[in-house]
Amino acid sequence: MEMGAETIFNPYFVQHGRSDVVLWDVFPLGAAKKFLVNFESVSSEWRQGLWLCTKGGLYINDTFCSSADLWFNHSPKEVFCECPRTDGKLSVYNIFHDGIRRKSQTATSGMLVEEIQSGRRYCCHSMGYNPTFKDLVFTIIRL
Repeated sequence: MEMGAETIFNPYFVQHGRSDVVLWDVFPLGAAKKFLVNFESVSSEWRQGLWLCTKGGLYINDTFCSSADLWFNHSPKEVFCECPRTDGKLSVYNIFHDGIRRKSQTATSGMLVEEIQSGRRYCCHSMGYNPTFKDLVFTIIRL
């Protein structure tokens, strides 16, 4: 499978009867070249964030990057992003720092993804066997 081609669900949760836990989302930008990331809340002892990537790279607050880590505690509440050369697919997953190193996509990591007007809400779980999906909550809105 090509990277960022389609949403990947977490196999651990699927094996335990939860087919709705996303490990890696592919957000459909479509014709929209601009979007806004809005951090809503965090409830974790670990630093929380998200990773973004699209073919052709992206501009975050006028700085070009091939991919980006956005951290709740280091980013503005709203982050403006632009993808002038995108294929229309934005890869998204939650990341966290456990005090030792940056981590993502562990066996028990995942996101519940909710469709909202012009975008999606992501409710994230870093890792562990009793998920609350409140470690990080953010939205991505097409502009």
